[in-house]
Amino acid sequence: MESMKRNSLSIGVFALILVATLANLAFVENCGWAQTRWGMNVNEVIKATGLRVVPASGDKPALQYVAPKVDIFTYSFEGTFTFAEGKALDSITLYSRQGKGSTNDAAFIYLIDRLAEKYGQPVLFQDNKDLVSRTYKWATTCLVIDLIFISSDKTDGDTLILKYRPNSSIADPRF
Repeated sequence: MESMKRNSLSIGVFALILVATLANLAFVENCGWAQTRWGMNVNEVIKATGLRVVPASGDKPALQYVAPKVDIFTYSFEGTFTFAEGKALDSITLYSRQGKGSTNDAAFIYLIDRLAEKYGQPVLFQDNKDLVSRTYKWATTCLVIDLIFISSDKTDGDTLILKYRPNSSIADPRF
C-alpha cells in the first residue's frame, strides 16, 4: 500500500514537472519578434518572417542583415537583424525616419498602446528634453523592448526606433 502511494506521488510529481516544462518551453519558443526566436540563424529568420533579408552594407557590421520593409500595425519600418558571432539572432531593430510632421508621431502613440495591450504598462519611461526624445521600455521573462521617438529639427525629421532583444536573465543560450 505504501509503495503504491509513493508511486502515485512520483507519477503525479513527474506529470506536474512535465506540464510546467512544456508550458515554459512553449512560452520561450514564442519569445522574440513575430515568429522569430533568439538563437535562430539567418535562413531560419527568413523562413519564419517571410521577409526579404539581405546582408547589410556600408558601415554596418558583417553580422547584420536588413529587411528593407517591415510592416507593423500598418506602419512601415526598415528592420535590422543582428546576429552574434555564432550567427545566432541576437537583436532586432526596426527603424523609421520621416520628415517633420510625419506619421512617426502617430505611429509612436499607436505602438505605445499596442505594446501596453500585449505586455502591460512599460517598466521605464524616459523623457530627454535635451535630445527631444522619449523612450518606453517593456521587459518580460525573455524579452526587452525599447520604443524610442526622437524629434529633430525641420531638416532631419523624426526618427522612430523599436528594438527587441533577449532579456539577459535567460539561462538557455539558444533563446
